[in-house]
Amino acid sequence: MQFNLLMSLGLREHHSLLYIGCGSLRGGRLFIMYLLPDRYYGIEPETWLLDEGIAKHLGRGLMSTSRPVFSNNANFTLTRGDDPNVTVRPHLYEGRGELPRS
Repeated sequence: MQFNLLMSLGLREHHSLLYIGCGSLRGGRLFIMYLLPDRYYGIEPETWLLDEGIAKHLGRGLMSTSRPVFSNNANFTLTRGDDPNVTVRPHLYEGRGELPRS
């Protein structure tokens, strides 16, 4: 659903995408397969979740050809200098207890 929406809004393979809270890559894998190498940036503080997603949804082959960039920074910051064209942050607080208070 996210992939189809962003495609209809003009996402193209040469764009770069930052996926905040990418989790186990169930949604991210479609973007990783579509985008050119080095164009997908995922932030997920739960390393175990990301590791399981890589093993289950990507595998070594797709990791080596697509070269997605991941960060497990709990502050949800990306250390790489690239400025993504698109940012996705679905369900960031879903299942994580209370929402942060301003």
